[in-house]
Amino acid sequence: MRENFYGEKMKKIIILIMALASSASFCSPTWIEFLIKVENPQNALKIVAATDKFMESDFVKNNFKGSLHLNSIIAGGKIEETHSFVILQPSLAEHEIWTAKVSDPNNEEVRKFGSVINANSETVGTRINTFIQTYGTPTNKDTVWAIYPFQN
Repeated sequence: MRENFYGEKMKKIIILIMALASSASFCSPTWIEFLIKVENPQNALKIVAATDKFMESDFVKNNFKGSLHLNSIIAGGKIEETHSFVILQPSLAEHEIWTAKVSDPNNEEVRKFGSVINANSETVGTRINTFIQTYGTPTNKDTVWAIYPFQN
């Protein structure tokens, strides 16, 4: 009987730890990478102009709580992507809210932006990331970010 009491208590502690760990990751800073392949500099310039216009729109100003980085990939081995959009959000919850808003098929700003991206690039992949542990103090004022994807 006492064994069952301790077993049940341990089960509740494990469930509590798992719930806290998952809620911590839900609240952790999150970023998503949209990886694209751009064939030439003219197409890249069109993407930059469309991104500038989109980020200056009332829709983004009123709804976007994070930051966006448009990156050119300068080295990476056997990768196809030449550029990436990195959207940083204060939490996974904010990421989900933003995703729902940009998924609205009636959103004209998103439609215009997406049509330029689609016409001038090829989608290579997407990654959603969250911090496990941070060492030092990363900020948007950093001038060099090195991301090393580990492969099996």
